[in-house]
Amino acid sequence: MNRRILGILLAMLLAVLALVAACSSDNPTEVPDDQDTTPPVVVTTYPAAGAVAVAITDSIIIAFNEAMDPTTSSGNITLSAGSILGSTWYTDRVLALAHNDWPSGGHITVTVGPGLRDAAGNTMAAAHAFSFWTATSELLVLSTDPADGATGVNRDASIGLVFTRDVDGGSLASHVTIADVITKAIYPYTYNHTDEGHYLLRPDASLPASTQLAITVEAGLQSADGLATLAQPFSIAFTTGTDLDTTPPMVIATFPADGLTGVGRDIGYLQMTFSEPVDQDTLEPAAWNLEFYLAFMQAGIPPSWSADFTVLTIPLPSQLPPGLPVEVRFVDFADLAGNVQTVAFTWNFTVEGTPDYVPVVDGQRYYDDIAWSEGVGGTTNNSGYGTDYVRLEVQSGSSFRMVRYDDSGFTTPSGDWESYNRTSTALLWTGFESVSKGVGLLHEKENVFSTPLNILPLPPSARTWTSSTSVTVPGEGDYTATLDGRIIGQVDLPIPETGGTIYAKNAWKVARTLTVALDGSPAFTQVDTTWYAANLGEVHEVHRETETGSGAWFASDTWRFPVPE
Repeated sequence: MNRRILGILLAMLLAVLALVAACSSDNPTEVPDDQDTTPPVVVTTYPAAGAVAVAITDSIIIAFNEAMDPTTSSGNITLSAGSILGSTWYTDRVLALAHNDWPSGGHITVTVGPGLRDAAGNTMAAAHAFSFWTATSELLVLSTDPADGATGVNRDASIGLVFTRDVDGGSLASHVTIADVITKAIYPYTYNHTDEGHYLLRPDASLPASTQLAITVEAGLQSADGLATLAQPFSIAFTTGTDLDTTPPMVIATFPADGLTGVGRDIGYLQMTFSEPVDQDTLEPAAWNLEFYLAFMQAGIPPSWSADFTVLTIPLPSQLPPGLPVEVRFVDFADLAGNVQTVAFTWNFTVEGTPDYVPVVDGQRYYDDIAWSEGVGGTTNNSGYGTDYVRLEVQSGSSFRMVRYDDSGFTTPSGDWESYNRTSTALLWTGFESVSKGVGLLHEKENVFSTPLNILPLPPSARTWTSSTSVTVPGEGDYTATLDGRIIGQVDLPIPETGGTIYAKNAWKVARTLTVALDGSPAFTQVDTTWYAANLGEVHEVHRETETGSGAWFASDTWRFPVPE
Protein backbone atom coordinates (compact mmCIF):
# COMPACT_ATOMS: atom_id res chain seq x y z
CA MET A 1 0.00 0.00 0.00
CA ASN A 2 2.87 2.25 -0.95
CA ARG A 3 2.05 5.95 -1.19
CA ARG A 4 4.27 6.05 -4.28
CA ILE A 5 1.49 4.24 -6.12
CA LEU A 6 -1.10 6.77 -4.98
CA GLY A 7 -0.47 9.42 -7.60
CA ILE A 8 -0.40 6.91 -10.43
CA LEU A 9 -3.64 5.25 -9.40
CA LEU A 10 -5.47 8.48 -8.74
CA ALA A 11 -4.32 9.84 -12.08
CA MET A 12 -6.00 6.78 -13.59
CA LEU A 13 -9.12 7.34 -11.51
CA LEU A 14 -10.95 9.42 -14.07
CA ALA A 15 -10.69 6.54 -16.53
CA VAL A 16 -12.37 4.05 -14.18
CA LEU A 17 -14.99 6.17 -12.47
CA ALA A 18 -17.78 4.91 -14.72
CA LEU A 19 -16.81 1.34 -13.83
CA VAL A 20 -16.75 2.14 -10.13
CA ALA A 21 -20.16 3.76 -10.23
CA ALA A 22 -21.66 0.82 -12.12
CA CYS A 23 -20.19 -1.84 -9.86
CA SER A 24 -20.87 -0.15 -6.56
CA SER A 25 -24.54 0.44 -7.32
CA ASP A 26 -25.57 -3.18 -7.78
CA ASN A 27 -28.57 -3.91 -5.58
CA PRO A 28 -27.84 -1.25 -2.95
CA THR A 29 -29.64 -1.17 0.33
CA GLU A 30 -30.59 2.47 0.82
CA VAL A 31 -30.25 3.98 4.27
CA PRO A 32 -32.85 6.66 4.97
CA ASP A 33 -31.26 10.09 5.36
CA ASP A 34 -32.71 10.58 8.84
CA GLN A 35 -30.75 7.51 10.04
CA ASP A 36 -27.36 8.83 8.89
CA THR A 37 -25.81 11.01 11.58
CA THR A 38 -22.15 10.27 10.83
CA PRO A 39 -19.97 13.10 9.48
CA PRO A 40 -18.31 12.49 6.10
CA VAL A 41 -14.57 11.83 5.91
CA VAL A 42 -11.92 12.56 3.26
CA VAL A 43 -10.37 9.17 2.48
CA THR A 44 -7.76 10.09 -0.12
CA THR A 45 -6.55 12.94 -2.28
CA TYR A 46 -4.55 13.71 -5.37
CA PRO A 47 -1.99 15.15 -5.06
CA ALA A 48 -1.18 13.13 -1.96
CA ALA A 49 -0.01 14.89 1.19
CA GLY A 50 3.73 15.50 0.88
CA ALA A 51 3.86 14.86 -2.87
CA VAL A 52 6.53 16.63 -4.90
CA ALA A 53 6.94 17.52 -8.58
CA VAL A 54 3.18 18.02 -9.00
CA ALA A 55 2.40 19.58 -12.38
CA ILE A 56 1.25 23.19 -12.02
CA THR A 57 -1.89 22.38 -14.03
CA ASP A 58 -2.85 19.10 -12.32
CA SER A 59 -6.43 18.84 -11.12
CA ILE A 60 -7.13 18.33 -7.45
CA ILE A 61 -9.11 15.16 -6.71
CA ILE A 62 -10.77 14.59 -3.34
CA ALA A 63 -12.51 11.31 -2.49
CA PHE A 64 -14.97 10.99 0.40
CA ASN A 65 -16.21 7.91 2.20
CA GLU A 66 -19.86 8.48 1.28
CA ALA A 67 -22.21 10.30 -1.06
CA MET A 68 -21.91 14.06 -0.72
CA ASP A 69 -24.18 17.07 -1.30
CA PRO A 70 -22.52 18.56 -4.41
CA THR A 71 -23.98 22.02 -3.77
CA THR A 72 -21.85 22.44 -0.63
CA SER A 73 -18.42 22.25 -2.28
CA SER A 74 -18.55 25.82 -3.58
CA GLY A 75 -16.66 28.15 -1.25
CA ASN A 76 -15.74 25.39 1.19
CA ILE A 77 -12.43 24.40 -0.39
CA THR A 78 -9.55 26.88 -0.44
CA LEU A 79 -6.01 27.01 -1.82
CA SER A 80 -2.98 28.68 -0.29
CA ALA A 81 -1.96 29.75 -3.81
CA GLY A 82 -4.05 30.12 -6.94
CA SER A 83 -7.81 30.13 -7.29
CA ILE A 84 -10.37 27.41 -7.92
CA LEU A 85 -11.90 27.89 -11.36
CA GLY A 86 -14.44 25.07 -11.41
CA SER A 87 -15.47 21.77 -9.88
CA THR A 88 -16.84 18.49 -11.23
CA TRP A 89 -18.36 15.63 -9.25
CA TYR A 90 -17.37 12.51 -11.19
CA THR A 91 -19.31 10.37 -8.74
CA ASP A 92 -21.24 11.37 -5.65
CA ARG A 93 -18.04 10.63 -3.68
CA VAL A 94 -15.27 11.98 -5.94
CA LEU A 95 -14.72 15.69 -6.59
CA ALA A 96 -12.28 17.16 -9.12
CA LEU A 97 -11.22 20.80 -8.95
CA ALA A 98 -9.72 22.96 -11.72
CA HIS A 99 -7.57 25.97 -10.85
CA ASN A 100 -5.33 28.55 -12.43
CA ASP A 101 -1.68 27.58 -12.75
CA TRP A 102 0.27 27.26 -9.52
CA PRO A 103 3.77 28.75 -9.26
CA SER A 104 6.67 26.43 -10.03
CA GLY A 105 8.29 25.05 -6.90
CA GLY A 106 5.40 26.29 -4.78
CA HIS A 107 4.22 24.78 -1.50
CA ILE A 108 0.46 24.41 -1.91
CA THR A 109 -2.02 23.68 0.86
CA VAL A 110 -5.57 22.61 0.08
CA THR A 111 -8.10 22.99 2.89
CA VAL A 112 -11.40 21.13 2.73
CA GLY A 113 -13.60 23.14 5.04
CA PRO A 114 -16.08 21.66 7.51
CA GLY A 115 -18.94 23.25 5.61
CA LEU A 116 -19.11 20.32 3.17
CA ARG A 117 -22.09 18.08 3.82
CA ASP A 118 -22.93 14.53 2.94
CA ALA A 119 -26.18 13.63 1.18
CA ALA A 120 -27.89 13.26 4.56
CA GLY A 121 -26.91 16.79 5.61
CA ASN A 122 -24.09 15.91 8.04
CA THR A 123 -21.17 18.36 7.92
CA MET A 124 -17.55 17.30 8.26
CA ALA A 125 -16.42 17.09 11.88
CA ALA A 126 -13.32 19.19 11.14
CA ALA A 127 -11.43 20.72 8.24
CA HIS A 128 -9.09 18.45 6.29
CA ALA A 129 -5.89 20.01 4.95
CA PHE A 130 -3.11 18.55 2.83
CA SER A 131 0.01 20.09 1.31
CA PHE A 132 2.37 19.32 -1.57
CA TRP A 133 5.05 20.92 -3.73
CA THR A 134 4.75 21.76 -7.41
CA ALA A 135 7.33 20.85 -10.03
CA THR A 136 10.40 22.98 -10.63
CA SER A 137 13.50 22.67 -12.81
CA GLU A 138 15.69 23.37 -9.78
CA LEU A 139 17.02 20.70 -7.44
CA LEU A 140 16.37 21.81 -3.86
CA VAL A 141 16.03 20.25 -0.42
CA LEU A 142 12.44 20.82 0.68
CA SER A 143 12.29 19.31 4.16
CA THR A 144 14.01 17.02 6.63
CA ASP A 145 12.95 14.75 9.47
CA PRO A 146 14.16 15.44 12.11
CA ALA A 147 13.89 19.17 11.63
CA ASP A 148 16.80 21.52 12.12
CA GLY A 149 17.44 22.01 15.86
CA ALA A 150 15.45 18.97 16.98
CA THR A 151 16.45 17.40 20.30
CA GLY A 152 15.93 14.00 21.91
CA VAL A 153 15.96 12.29 18.50
CA ASN A 154 15.77 8.52 18.83
CA ARG A 155 19.15 6.94 18.19
CA ASP A 156 17.67 4.37 15.80
CA ALA A 157 15.53 6.80 13.84
CA SER A 158 15.82 6.96 10.08
CA ILE A 159 16.52 10.38 8.61
CA GLY A 160 14.11 11.70 6.01
CA LEU A 161 15.10 13.98 3.14
CA VAL A 162 12.65 15.43 0.63
CA PHE A 163 13.93 16.92 -2.65
CA THR A 164 12.09 18.70 -5.42
CA ARG A 165 12.70 15.70 -7.65
CA ASP A 166 14.34 12.30 -7.64
CA VAL A 167 18.12 12.29 -7.24
CA ASP A 168 20.78 9.96 -8.58
CA GLY A 169 21.49 7.19 -6.07
CA GLY A 170 25.25 7.22 -6.49
CA SER A 171 25.32 10.98 -6.26
CA LEU A 172 23.24 10.89 -3.08
CA ALA A 173 25.63 8.42 -1.44
CA SER A 174 28.64 10.62 -2.27
CA HIS A 175 27.09 14.00 -1.48
CA VAL A 176 25.11 13.36 1.72
CA THR A 177 26.81 12.70 5.07
CA ILE A 178 25.76 12.11 8.68
CA ALA A 179 28.52 13.39 10.94
CA ASP A 180 29.32 14.32 14.54
CA VAL A 181 29.41 18.12 14.76
CA ILE A 182 32.32 18.08 17.25
CA THR A 183 34.47 15.07 16.33
CA LYS A 184 33.54 15.05 12.64
CA ALA A 185 33.06 11.28 12.85
CA ILE A 186 31.09 9.98 9.85
CA TYR A 187 28.21 7.55 10.35
CA PRO A 188 27.60 5.30 7.32
CA TYR A 189 24.10 4.57 6.15
CA THR A 190 22.00 2.92 3.48
CA TYR A 191 19.02 4.64 1.92
CA ASN A 192 15.54 3.85 0.66
CA HIS A 193 13.67 5.73 -2.05
CA THR A 194 10.16 5.78 -0.61
CA ASP A 195 8.34 8.15 -2.97
CA GLU A 196 9.14 10.65 -5.69
CA GLY A 197 11.74 12.98 -4.17
CA HIS A 198 11.52 11.19 -0.78
CA TYR A 199 14.48 9.33 0.74
CA LEU A 200 15.13 7.64 4.08
CA LEU A 201 18.72 7.40 5.35
CA ARG A 202 19.15 4.38 7.60
CA PRO A 203 22.33 4.51 9.75
CA ASP A 204 24.17 1.19 9.79
CA ALA A 205 24.29 1.25 13.60
CA SER A 206 22.61 3.10 16.44
CA LEU A 207 23.69 6.73 16.64
CA PRO A 208 25.59 7.87 19.77
CA ALA A 209 23.56 9.16 22.71
CA SER A 210 23.19 12.85 23.55
CA THR A 211 25.27 13.89 20.57
CA GLN A 212 24.86 16.79 18.16
CA LEU A 213 24.89 15.49 14.62
CA ALA A 214 24.75 17.24 11.26
CA ILE A 215 23.19 16.19 7.98
CA THR A 216 25.05 17.82 5.10
CA VAL A 217 24.01 17.79 1.46
CA GLU A 218 26.86 19.04 -0.69
CA ALA A 219 26.44 21.23 -3.73
CA GLY A 220 26.69 19.27 -6.95
CA LEU A 221 24.19 16.56 -5.98
CA GLN A 222 22.66 15.43 -9.27
CA SER A 223 19.04 14.73 -10.13
CA ALA A 224 18.15 11.27 -11.40
CA ASP A 225 17.64 12.55 -14.94
CA GLY A 226 20.94 14.44 -14.90
CA LEU A 227 19.26 17.74 -15.79
CA ALA A 228 19.75 19.53 -12.47
CA THR A 229 22.29 19.83 -9.65
CA LEU A 230 22.05 21.24 -6.15
CA ALA A 231 23.44 24.76 -6.47
CA GLN A 232 24.03 25.53 -2.78
CA PRO A 233 25.07 23.20 0.06
CA PHE A 234 22.42 22.40 2.65
CA SER A 235 22.79 21.28 6.25
CA ILE A 236 20.84 20.85 9.46
CA ALA A 237 21.83 19.81 12.99
CA PHE A 238 19.96 17.84 15.62
CA THR A 239 20.74 16.24 18.97
CA THR A 240 20.12 12.61 19.81
CA GLY A 241 18.49 11.43 23.00
CA THR A 242 19.35 8.35 25.01
CA ASP A 243 16.60 6.03 23.81
CA LEU A 244 17.08 3.15 21.41
CA ASP A 245 14.17 2.01 19.26
CA THR A 246 14.11 -1.77 19.37
CA THR A 247 10.32 -2.15 19.45
CA PRO A 248 8.50 -3.10 16.24
CA PRO A 249 5.35 -1.18 15.28
CA MET A 250 1.97 -2.46 16.39
CA VAL A 251 -1.59 -1.99 15.24
CA ILE A 252 -3.20 -0.14 18.14
CA ALA A 253 -6.64 0.58 16.67
CA THR A 254 -8.81 -0.29 13.69
CA PHE A 255 -12.02 1.08 12.28
CA PRO A 256 -14.19 -0.89 12.43
CA ALA A 257 -12.97 -2.72 15.50
CA ASP A 258 -11.48 -6.18 15.13
CA GLY A 259 -14.10 -8.90 15.57
CA LEU A 260 -17.08 -6.60 15.07
CA THR A 261 -20.21 -7.99 13.43
CA GLY A 262 -23.08 -6.11 11.83
CA VAL A 263 -20.83 -3.44 10.31
CA GLY A 264 -22.82 -1.06 8.09
CA ARG A 265 -22.75 -1.69 4.35
CA ASP A 266 -22.17 2.01 3.72
CA ILE A 267 -19.17 2.36 6.06
CA GLY A 268 -17.16 3.82 3.14
CA TYR A 269 -13.64 3.27 4.45
CA LEU A 270 -11.41 1.29 6.80
CA GLN A 271 -8.64 2.67 8.98
CA MET A 272 -5.60 1.23 10.75
CA THR A 273 -3.66 3.17 13.38
CA PHE A 274 -0.12 2.16 14.30
CA SER A 275 1.92 2.77 17.44
CA GLU A 276 4.60 4.65 15.47
CA PRO A 277 5.42 5.67 11.88
CA VAL A 278 5.49 2.68 9.53
CA ASP A 279 7.76 2.07 6.55
CA GLN A 280 5.00 2.09 3.95
CA ASP A 281 6.98 -0.12 1.57
CA THR A 282 6.77 -2.98 4.08
CA LEU A 283 3.01 -2.98 4.67
CA GLU A 284 1.17 -5.26 2.27
CA PRO A 285 -1.52 -7.82 3.07
CA ALA A 286 0.10 -11.19 3.68
CA ALA A 287 -3.30 -12.78 3.03
CA TRP A 288 -6.88 -11.61 2.55
CA ASN A 289 -10.16 -13.13 1.51
CA LEU A 290 -11.32 -12.97 -2.10
CA GLU A 291 -14.69 -11.45 -1.27
CA PHE A 292 -13.06 -8.48 0.48
CA TYR A 293 -10.29 -8.21 -2.12
CA LEU A 294 -12.86 -7.76 -4.91
CA ALA A 295 -14.84 -5.21 -2.88
CA PHE A 296 -11.64 -3.25 -2.18
CA MET A 297 -10.66 -3.29 -5.87
CA GLN A 298 -14.17 -2.21 -6.84
CA ALA A 299 -13.73 1.06 -4.94
CA GLY A 300 -11.18 2.15 -7.56
CA ILE A 301 -9.51 4.51 -5.06
CA PRO A 302 -6.12 3.61 -3.55
CA PRO A 303 -5.35 3.72 0.19
CA SER A 304 -3.66 6.77 1.68
CA TRP A 305 -1.35 7.46 4.62
CA SER A 306 -1.42 10.26 7.15
CA ALA A 307 1.49 12.68 6.85
CA ASP A 308 3.28 11.01 9.78
CA PHE A 309 2.73 7.47 8.42
CA THR A 310 0.85 6.29 11.51
CA VAL A 311 -2.69 6.06 10.03
CA LEU A 312 -3.67 4.14 6.91
CA THR A 313 -7.07 4.88 5.33
CA ILE A 314 -8.54 2.33 2.92
CA PRO A 315 -11.47 3.51 0.75
CA LEU A 316 -14.34 1.12 0.09
CA PRO A 317 -17.23 1.14 -2.40
CA SER A 318 -20.32 3.04 -1.31
CA GLN A 319 -22.18 -0.22 -0.63
CA LEU A 320 -20.55 -3.43 0.56
CA PRO A 321 -22.23 -6.78 -0.18
CA PRO A 322 -24.54 -7.99 2.60
CA GLY A 323 -22.93 -10.40 5.03
CA LEU A 324 -19.47 -9.75 3.56
CA PRO A 325 -16.79 -11.51 5.62
CA VAL A 326 -13.59 -9.46 5.91
CA GLU A 327 -10.31 -11.04 6.93
CA VAL A 328 -6.92 -9.52 6.18
CA ARG A 329 -3.57 -10.44 7.71
CA PHE A 330 -0.46 -8.25 8.02
CA VAL A 331 2.98 -9.43 9.08
CA ASP A 332 6.64 -8.46 8.63
CA PHE A 333 5.97 -4.73 8.45
CA ALA A 334 8.59 -2.37 9.87
CA ASP A 335 8.97 1.02 11.50
CA LEU A 336 11.32 3.68 10.17
CA ALA A 337 14.13 2.31 12.34
CA GLY A 338 13.85 -1.05 10.59
CA ASN A 339 12.26 -2.97 13.48
CA VAL A 340 10.11 -5.69 11.93
CA GLN A 341 6.83 -6.87 13.40
CA THR A 342 7.00 -10.65 12.93
CA VAL A 343 3.81 -11.42 14.87
CA ALA A 344 0.92 -11.47 12.42
CA PHE A 345 -2.05 -9.18 12.95
CA THR A 346 -5.30 -10.56 11.54
CA TRP A 347 -8.23 -8.18 11.21
CA ASN A 348 -11.72 -9.67 11.06
CA PHE A 349 -15.17 -8.18 10.87
CA THR A 350 -18.48 -8.98 9.18
CA VAL A 351 -20.84 -6.68 7.32
CA GLU A 352 -24.51 -6.62 8.28
CA GLY A 353 -27.00 -8.74 6.34
CA THR A 354 -27.16 -12.27 4.96
CA PRO A 355 -24.71 -13.29 2.23
CA ASP A 356 -26.04 -14.72 -1.01
CA TYR A 357 -24.20 -17.81 -2.22
CA VAL A 358 -26.05 -17.91 -5.55
CA PRO A 359 -26.29 -14.26 -6.65
CA VAL A 360 -28.33 -13.71 -9.82
CA VAL A 361 -27.14 -10.48 -11.47
CA ASP A 362 -28.32 -10.08 -15.05
CA GLY A 363 -25.39 -9.53 -17.39
CA GLN A 364 -22.70 -10.51 -14.87
CA ARG A 365 -19.70 -11.86 -16.78
CA TYR A 366 -17.20 -14.48 -15.69
CA TYR A 367 -13.90 -15.91 -16.83
CA ASP A 368 -13.66 -19.67 -16.32
CA ASP A 369 -10.02 -20.78 -16.21
CA ILE A 370 -10.08 -24.50 -17.04
CA ALA A 371 -7.48 -27.24 -16.95
CA TRP A 372 -8.85 -30.39 -18.62
CA SER A 373 -7.82 -33.91 -19.57
CA GLU A 374 -9.43 -36.98 -21.11
CA GLY A 375 -8.67 -40.61 -21.78
CA VAL A 376 -9.81 -44.20 -21.38
CA GLY A 377 -9.45 -46.17 -18.18
CA GLY A 378 -6.22 -45.16 -16.46
CA THR A 379 -4.72 -43.59 -19.60
CA THR A 380 -4.64 -39.89 -20.40
CA ASN A 381 -4.87 -39.32 -24.14
CA ASN A 382 -5.21 -35.56 -24.24
CA SER A 383 -5.08 -32.52 -21.95
CA GLY A 384 -5.02 -28.77 -22.14
CA TYR A 385 -5.82 -25.44 -20.60
CA GLY A 386 -8.18 -22.71 -21.69
CA THR A 387 -10.61 -19.97 -20.73
CA ASP A 388 -14.37 -19.95 -21.14
CA TYR A 389 -16.26 -16.67 -21.22
CA VAL A 390 -19.58 -17.01 -19.43
CA ARG A 391 -22.39 -14.52 -18.88
CA LEU A 392 -25.41 -14.82 -16.62
CA GLU A 393 -28.53 -13.88 -18.56
CA VAL A 394 -31.87 -13.64 -16.77
CA GLN A 395 -34.71 -15.10 -18.83
CA SER A 396 -37.68 -14.22 -16.64
CA GLY A 397 -38.27 -13.93 -12.92
CA SER A 398 -35.83 -16.23 -11.14
CA SER A 399 -34.92 -18.21 -14.29
CA PHE A 400 -31.54 -17.56 -15.88
CA ARG A 401 -28.97 -19.07 -18.21
CA MET A 402 -25.20 -19.33 -17.95
CA VAL A 403 -24.26 -18.65 -21.58
CA ARG A 404 -20.79 -19.31 -22.99
CA TYR A 405 -19.18 -16.98 -25.51
CA ASP A 406 -16.36 -17.44 -27.98
CA ASP A 407 -14.57 -14.22 -27.12
CA SER A 408 -13.50 -12.16 -24.12
CA GLY A 409 -15.68 -9.30 -25.36
CA PHE A 410 -18.79 -11.48 -24.91
CA THR A 411 -20.06 -10.69 -28.40
CA THR A 412 -20.41 -14.15 -30.02
CA PRO A 413 -22.34 -16.89 -28.17
CA SER A 414 -20.84 -20.34 -28.60
CA GLY A 415 -24.24 -22.07 -28.53
CA ASP A 416 -23.41 -23.67 -25.18
CA TRP A 417 -25.57 -22.79 -22.17
CA GLU A 418 -27.18 -24.20 -19.03
CA SER A 419 -30.52 -23.02 -17.67
CA TYR A 420 -31.41 -22.65 -13.99
CA ASN A 421 -34.15 -21.49 -11.69
CA ARG A 422 -33.10 -20.00 -8.38
CA THR A 423 -35.84 -20.22 -5.72
CA SER A 424 -35.77 -19.40 -2.03
CA THR A 425 -35.08 -23.05 -1.20
CA ALA A 426 -32.93 -24.39 -4.04
CA LEU A 427 -30.84 -23.82 -7.12
CA LEU A 428 -32.53 -25.91 -9.81
CA TRP A 429 -30.90 -27.08 -13.03
CA THR A 430 -33.66 -27.03 -15.67
CA GLY A 431 -31.89 -27.85 -18.95
CA PHE A 432 -28.97 -27.20 -21.26
CA GLU A 433 -27.63 -26.86 -24.76
CA SER A 434 -24.04 -27.95 -25.10
CA VAL A 435 -21.49 -28.31 -27.85
CA SER A 436 -18.46 -28.49 -25.52
CA LYS A 437 -16.04 -31.32 -24.81
CA GLY A 438 -17.32 -34.10 -22.57
CA VAL A 439 -18.70 -37.60 -22.39
CA GLY A 440 -22.43 -37.43 -21.76
CA LEU A 441 -25.60 -35.46 -22.51
CA LEU A 442 -23.85 -33.21 -25.05
CA HIS A 443 -26.04 -32.18 -27.96
CA GLU A 444 -26.40 -29.19 -30.23
CA LYS A 445 -30.05 -28.60 -29.38
CA GLU A 446 -32.05 -27.45 -26.40
CA ASN A 447 -32.64 -30.10 -23.75
CA VAL A 448 -35.27 -29.38 -21.10
CA PHE A 449 -35.53 -31.70 -18.12
CA SER A 450 -38.89 -33.26 -17.28
CA THR A 451 -38.54 -31.93 -13.73
CA PRO A 452 -35.88 -29.51 -12.44
CA LEU A 453 -32.84 -31.12 -10.85
CA ASN A 454 -32.06 -29.77 -7.38
CA ILE A 455 -28.30 -29.13 -7.44
CA LEU A 456 -28.03 -26.98 -4.28
CA PRO A 457 -30.51 -26.59 -1.40
CA LEU A 458 -30.74 -22.99 -0.14
CA PRO A 459 -29.73 -21.45 2.13
CA PRO A 460 -26.66 -23.69 2.33
CA SER A 461 -26.19 -25.83 5.42
CA ALA A 462 -24.54 -29.18 6.05
CA ARG A 463 -26.94 -31.79 4.69
CA THR A 464 -27.53 -34.50 2.08
CA TRP A 465 -30.22 -34.69 -0.58
CA THR A 466 -31.31 -36.62 -3.67
CA SER A 467 -32.96 -35.37 -6.84
CA SER A 468 -33.98 -37.05 -10.11
CA THR A 469 -35.02 -36.02 -13.60
CA SER A 470 -35.26 -37.26 -17.18
CA VAL A 471 -34.86 -35.92 -20.70
CA THR A 472 -35.64 -37.33 -24.12
CA VAL A 473 -33.00 -36.71 -26.77
CA PRO A 474 -34.31 -37.26 -30.31
CA GLY A 475 -32.24 -39.86 -32.13
CA GLU A 476 -30.68 -41.18 -28.90
CA GLY A 477 -33.39 -42.14 -26.45
CA ASP A 478 -34.60 -41.45 -22.96
CA TYR A 479 -32.05 -40.37 -20.38
CA THR A 480 -32.78 -40.59 -16.64
CA ALA A 481 -30.53 -39.01 -14.02
CA THR A 482 -30.27 -39.22 -10.26
CA LEU A 483 -28.21 -36.73 -8.29
CA ASP A 484 -26.93 -37.54 -4.81
CA GLY A 485 -25.59 -34.41 -3.12
CA ARG A 486 -23.87 -33.46 0.11
CA ILE A 487 -23.09 -30.02 1.48
CA ILE A 488 -19.96 -30.84 3.42
CA GLY A 489 -19.35 -27.57 5.29
CA GLN A 490 -17.53 -24.25 5.10
CA VAL A 491 -13.82 -24.01 4.34
CA ASP A 492 -11.26 -21.37 3.42
CA LEU A 493 -10.36 -21.98 -0.23
CA PRO A 494 -6.93 -20.67 -1.41
CA ILE A 495 -6.79 -19.21 -4.94
CA PRO A 496 -3.82 -20.99 -6.60
CA GLU A 497 -2.75 -18.10 -8.86
CA THR A 498 -2.10 -15.99 -5.76
CA GLY A 499 0.00 -18.56 -3.93
CA GLY A 500 -2.65 -18.66 -1.21
CA THR A 501 -2.36 -14.92 -0.51
CA ILE A 502 -6.01 -14.57 -1.54
CA TYR A 503 -8.65 -17.10 -0.55
CA ALA A 504 -12.40 -17.49 -0.44
CA LYS A 505 -13.53 -17.19 3.18
CA ASN A 506 -15.96 -19.77 4.56
CA ALA A 507 -16.87 -21.10 1.12
CA TRP A 508 -19.46 -23.86 1.12
CA LYS A 509 -18.01 -27.14 -0.19
CA VAL A 510 -20.54 -29.28 -2.07
CA ALA A 511 -20.09 -32.82 -3.45
CA ARG A 512 -22.43 -34.30 -6.08
CA THR A 513 -22.68 -37.57 -7.95
CA LEU A 514 -24.92 -37.67 -11.01
CA THR A 515 -25.74 -41.16 -12.28
CA VAL A 516 -27.23 -41.26 -15.81
CA ALA A 517 -28.94 -44.12 -17.65
CA LEU A 518 -29.97 -44.32 -21.34
CA ASP A 519 -33.14 -46.31 -22.03
CA GLY A 520 -32.72 -48.00 -18.65
CA SER A 521 -29.06 -49.01 -19.11
CA PRO A 522 -26.19 -47.28 -17.21
CA ALA A 523 -24.64 -44.61 -19.46
CA PHE A 524 -22.19 -42.49 -17.46
CA THR A 525 -21.43 -41.06 -14.05
CA GLN A 526 -20.50 -37.46 -13.28
CA VAL A 527 -18.76 -36.57 -10.00
CA ASP A 528 -18.35 -32.89 -9.02
CA THR A 529 -16.97 -31.02 -6.05
CA THR A 530 -17.95 -27.33 -6.06
CA TRP A 531 -17.16 -24.41 -3.77
CA TYR A 532 -19.51 -21.40 -3.34
CA ALA A 533 -18.31 -18.08 -1.89
CA ALA A 534 -20.39 -15.36 -0.22
CA ASN A 535 -21.97 -13.02 -2.79
CA LEU A 536 -19.82 -14.49 -5.56
CA GLY A 537 -21.46 -17.85 -6.14
CA GLU A 538 -19.48 -20.71 -7.64
CA VAL A 539 -15.73 -20.06 -7.54
CA HIS A 540 -14.24 -23.52 -8.09
CA GLU A 541 -15.34 -26.88 -9.46
CA VAL A 542 -13.52 -30.19 -9.87
CA HIS A 543 -15.42 -32.34 -12.38
CA ARG A 544 -15.11 -35.88 -13.76
CA GLU A 545 -17.34 -37.84 -16.14
CA THR A 546 -16.86 -41.54 -16.81
CA GLU A 547 -18.67 -43.49 -19.54
CA THR A 548 -19.94 -46.75 -18.12
CA GLY A 549 -19.31 -49.08 -21.07
CA SER A 550 -16.06 -47.86 -22.62
CA GLY A 551 -14.39 -46.39 -19.54
CA ALA A 552 -13.81 -43.15 -21.46
CA TRP A 553 -13.47 -40.20 -19.13
CA PHE A 554 -13.23 -36.42 -19.15
CA ALA A 555 -12.00 -34.34 -16.20
CA SER A 556 -11.77 -30.60 -15.60
CA ASP A 557 -10.61 -28.23 -12.87
CA THR A 558 -12.30 -24.83 -13.18
CA TRP A 559 -11.79 -21.52 -11.38
CA ARG A 560 -14.44 -18.86 -11.97
CA PHE A 561 -13.69 -15.15 -11.58
CA PRO A 562 -16.26 -12.34 -11.97
CA VAL A 563 -15.47 -9.64 -14.53
CA PRO A 564 -16.41 -6.07 -13.47
CA GLU A 565 -19.01 -4.50 -15.74
